[in-house]
Amino acid sequence: IAITGGPQTGKTTLAVDMVADRKDRGIDPDAVLIHGDDFIELGWSQSSQALAHAMRAPGPWVAEGVQVPRALRKMLEARPDVKPIDRLIVLGTPRKDQSEGQRRMSLGLDTVLAELLPRLRGLGVEIEKR
Repeated sequence: IAITGGPQTGKTTLAVDMVADRKDRGIDPDAVLIHGDDFIELGWSQSSQALAHAMRAPGPWVAEGVQVPRALRKMLEARPDVKPIDRLIVLGTPRKDQSEGQRRMSLGLDTVLAELLPRLRGLGVEIEKR
């Protein structure tokens, strides 16, 4: 499962809640949460590449971050006929005010998603917008 959305939309909160649910079923939460912010110091291109690499690991896992769409794009560039994930959750409404930079980041994310969503649907990825 991958979760994305602009800043302040609740990605981390949702991911942590989903991982906690897995813990209740005996799955180690530290082994399944891939937090995009762990890679952010690498810069946009390198962090999305690092996230794409982490998302290639066998599951179950929940990945979250604003870099998810760029990571998925890199995964599809490498293997265009392979379904990269089972489910993508896209969060749209900020829970807090966004700065101008965060609003621009959200617009960039939307641009990449517009390109990717048809390709992901074509590969059978379940897409949920919230």
